[in-house]
Amino acid sequence: MFKGKKVELRSAEKSDAAAYYKIWNDCRTREFLSPAGMFPQSMAEAEKLLENIASPQRKDIACTFAITFKGKFIGLCGYDNRNTRAGTCSVSIMIAPAVWGKGLGTDAFFVLLKFLFGELNVRKVQLSVFAEHKRAVACYKKLGFREEGLFKEQFYRDGGYHDELHMALFARDASDI
Repeated sequence: MFKGKKVELRSAEKSDAAAYYKIWNDCRTREFLSPAGMFPQSMAEAEKLLENIASPQRKDIACTFAITFKGKFIGLCGYDNRNTRAGTCSVSIMIAPAVWGKGLGTDAFFVLLKFLFGELNVRKVQLSVFAEHKRAVACYKKLGFREEGLFKEQFYRDGGYHDELHMALFARDASDI
């Protein structure tokens, strides 16, 4: 378990499925997920996903953590596509809308970045986000992420095309972490 100022990151458990199911199926959660994330999930799908997350094949390449606040499951964050030779990986987060605006996502990412830079010797962390997802972009900038590119009209959602922003943070630039 990894502790932040407000949240803890721990292994995801199959028992988190009911809370995950509720968070995922909230339309506010799915609003800014990739097109693959638009679809609701059944409880069986949620249980299977959590079961797979709880026992990944290769934690050195990808790992998803449960985010808890005051002992309660509030979301997931993790890394994937870790390239040990290049020292890079991608990160992502999903957090319950009920706790948005409390700094919990920022704290969870801070803990994750500290682990990646300090324990796994990752030198560059990257992510992609809908450009208009202002709350997420502000969170990432607060943590030190910088814009690396903008993919124009990358996703089709809600009757229109949306830009995808690519951001990255180098370990050398993460002085507070």
